[in-house]
Amino acid sequence: MTVRFFDGHNVMLLRLWHNDDWGATAFLESDGSGHIDRERMAAAHMTGGFFAIFIPASKTDMLAAGPIDQKRALIQCLEMIDIFDTLSSTDFAPATPDATLVERREKSALCCISRGRR
Repeated sequence: MTVRFFDGHNVMLLRLWHNDDWGATAFLESDGSGHIDRERMAAAHMTGGFFAIFIPASKTDMLAAGPIDQKRALIQCLEMIDIFDTLSSTDFAPATPDATLVERREKSALCCISRGRR
């Protein structure tokens, strides 16, 4: 029996953004960095997940604490959304009202839920 799972929270977009990987190459080509990538998600039968957008206080020190400039935070947030949109242009497309998670899984496509700019 194959057990499928849905990841409730991951920071893959932050990792790609932090490494200036605007084309999501590390994820799409499964370079083994980070906790998840396309190949490992498929091998583990990961059906989808929530891809968090987290804005760090400092890009050079991800554990730094402190105030975050709101204009910089907006730019960084939009950059991570752009990376997500890049992923959405592949067969790793978001599930939408016209393409449910079940329908995407039947096509053996990885899927995610997108809310917002669609």
